[in-house]
Order: sequence, then structure tokens, then C-alpha cells
Amino acid sequence: MFKRSFNFDLTLIFQEVSATALLGFGIGLSQFNQIAIGVTDTVMMGRFGSEALAAGSLVNSLELLLFLFFMGVLQATAPLMGTALGESRNEDLTRIFNHGIILACVMAVPMIIIAIFMKPCLILLGQQADVIEIAQSYARYLVPGFLPSLLFIILRVFLTTVESVILLVSVSLIGVFVNACGNFIFMFGMFGIPPFGVAGSAVSTSLTNFLMVVILFFMIYIHANDKFNFFSRKNLEISLPLFFSIISLGIPIGFVIVSEYAIFAVAGLVFGRISANDLAAFSLALQWLSIFYMLPVGFSHAATTRVALAVGQKDIYRITLCCFISIGLILIYGCFSLFFIYLFDEQLVRLISSREIDQNLIFIERSKLFMKWMSIVQLINGIIVVCAGILRGFRDTQTPMFLVFFCYWFIGVGSVVILGIAFGSLGVLIGVMFSFSLTLLGIFISLIHQIYELPKIVSQISIQDKKLFFDALN
Repeated sequence: MFKRSFNFDLTLIFQEVSATALLGFGIGLSQFNQIAIGVTDTVMMGRFGSEALAAGSLVNSLELLLFLFFMGVLQATAPLMGTALGESRNEDLTRIFNHGIILACVMAVPMIIIAIFMKPCLILLGQQADVIEIAQSYARYLVPGFLPSLLFIILRVFLTTVESVILLVSVSLIGVFVNACGNFIFMFGMFGIPPFGVAGSAVSTSLTNFLMVVILFFMIYIHANDKFNFFSRKNLEISLPLFFSIISLGIPIGFVIVSEYAIFAVAGLVFGRISANDLAAFSLALQWLSIFYMLPVGFSHAATTRVALAVGQKDIYRITLCCFISIGLILIYGCFSLFFIYLFDEQLVRLISSREIDQNLIFIERSKLFMKWMSIVQLINGIIVVCAGILRGFRDTQTPMFLVFFCYWFIGVGSVVILGIAFGSLGVLIGVMFSFSLTLLGIFISLIHQIYELPKIVSQISIQDKKLFFDALN
């Protein structure tokens, strides 16, 4: 049975706007805190010179692509948990959560292997010997933090599903503070602890990730175990169909996340061939873009959770409402950030540039131009990620993957390279914007089509879940 006809319900609209905004801002702030940890590490490593900074950058770059892909796979638990909660299937939600934990443990293994063999990897890549030695030491101390960083994603999904974002944000803020203190203590040596140098930053990051996960596990167990019974024998049983369901949903999500990272990397490589000033200006604009991008990511996760919850409730009106409210909120935020960047472009550029760069007027002007272009890209990309989040709530991760494969890898990379060669930096920017615009058009058309087919989609999801969890128990 499907609930509710399409009548104007102001109370419900207000409830959905409030719930989506709270979730979106909460998750976005948590994401920002995670970035703040990385920025703190970079700033502290910079105190040890360019070689230390290069070593940290190399290690993080190699591990980042794998982490982003695994993060996408684990995010597939969100629509499964949301639908289970919507149908009041708490046992099924717990089983999804427990299977996500197991997957995170498995995914940590390849990250650890790469860190252990970081030295031969960097030798094969032709890096400098002195940088390699620093990188190997740094990577070794990152190893204990890989599993907690992946577990944090599952815990974040669970807390988002049950709408406990205050706990998530609070623990993330604690993590920023602990990591900053840990950098000073372990890098320079304090309280009887010997100085680890650059490796001290990795020690601090690993301990911070471990501490955040321990706190979240403890708080979730104290406040939610009575309802979800995490350690019951039934909920701890392994289900291969459930694993396959998470992985099949998650691989396309991971591919999309990595592809987005890749197109900006290609753009950076083309800028590097054009001009050092333009590459630096693009990198600066990209740093601000990553900061402003945190809220669209938050709203994307919020959209997945709210839509999946309404799908579980089989409430067609509420599902439709969630879709348009999510898009409306990201449009408001995107327009605000665009106007903000246009008004304060020079101040933003000078805020994170060095004194020497401040004297480079060509760099300042190029950075301002790139900031304006990237603000438009950020608006387009914000809508894309929210639409993709909505489609995840419908269990559709294939459509964004195929669109990204075609628009980013074929159209995007091709147009960035060709237009960059033909028209220089302006051509690169046009290529990036064209690929994102094409993706937006495709994903929006797909979303409208799926909203039109909602009764059929909801019925299919209900049947799939009944079969999935029936097979899991037998």
C-alpha cells in the first residue's frame, strides 16, 4: 500500500525542510572537520621543509584514490539502512550495519599493503631518494589509522540514518582539536615523548581516527543497543547476498567519486603544461572549491537518507517532497556561495596565499578569474551530487556511473585536453564546465523520469528487500 495523495501539507513541508537542512549541515560540518584534520597535517609538515611536504603529499595521493573508492562502496549501506528504518525493520538495519563493519575491515587490508610497500612503489614512480625515506616512515605510522578511518564512514552512515548528527559533529570537532595537539606533541616531542618529526603527523592522525571511532562506538552502544541489539547471534550471522548487494550498489558510487577527483587532476596536469602561474591559481581555486563543496556532499547524504526513509514508508508524496526540497536547498546554497565568491574573490585569494605570492599581481588576477569560474562549476556540481544522492535513495547507482563514465572520462577529459591545447587556460575551464553541465542535464532527466515511475520503483525495492533478507536468514 502506498501512502498519501498529492495534497499541499505545510507542516510536512516544514518538517522535511528542517530535517534535510539539519542533516545536510551536520554532515557537511563533519566533512569539513575531516578536511581540517588534513589541512592541519599539511601545515605542520610544511614546518619541516619542502621534502617533508612532498613526502606527505605523495603518500596521501597514493592512498587517497583507494580510500575514496572504498568510501563510495561503504556509502551504499545508506539507502539500505534508510529503507530498513522506514519499514521499522531494526534487525535488518543492524545486519546491514554489521556487514558494513566487516567490509571496512576487509578494505583496510589493501591500504595497509600499499603503505607497507610504499618505498618500492615510490622507487618505481621515479621519486627522489631522500623524499622516499621520509615517505616510508610517514606511511608506516599511518597504518593503524586506516581501519578506523573506514569504520568512521559506516558509523557516520548509521548516525545519519538515525539522525544523530549532533553526536557526529561533536566527535568530529574533538578530532580536530586532538589532531592539532597530537601534531605538536609527536612531531616536536613533548611530555617525555621523543620527537617523531614528519612521522609524528601520521601518529597523530592514526590516534585521532582511533579515538573518534572508539567514542562513536561507545556512544552508539550505550544509547542504541537496546533498540538495535548489535551483538545478538542472529544479527551477527554472515550473509553473502547482503555483501553482494552492498558491493554491487557501492562500486558505482566509488567509481563516481574517483572520477570526479580524476577530472580535476587531469585539468591540473594541463594547466601545468600551460603556465606555472595558472597551475598555482587553479590549485588555489580548487582548495576553496573543496571547502565550499562540503555542504553539497552533506546535502547529498541527507537526500539519500531522507529519500530511502520515505521509500521504506512507501510514501510517494514524501519521497517527491524530499527530492525537490533537497534540490531547492542546494540551489539556495549554491547561489549564495557563488555570489559570496564573486564579492570576496580577492580577499579569499589573499587569505591562503603567501606574502611573496601577494606581490604577484598576475597570479592574483588569474586566481580571481579561476575562482569565479569554479564557483559556477561548484553550483553545477552541487546539484549533480544531490541528484546522485536522491538516486541512491532509489537504489540507482548505475545511472550516475554511466553518466560520469561518458561525460567525465570521454567528454570531460577529452575536451579539457583538446580545448586546453587550442585555447589555453580558458579552454581547460570551458572543458571542465561543459562536462559537468552535460552530466547535470543527463542526471536531472533521469531523476525526473524516476520520480514519474515512483510507485513501480518503490514496489521493486520492497520485493528486493524481502527476498534479500529472507535469503539471508535461510
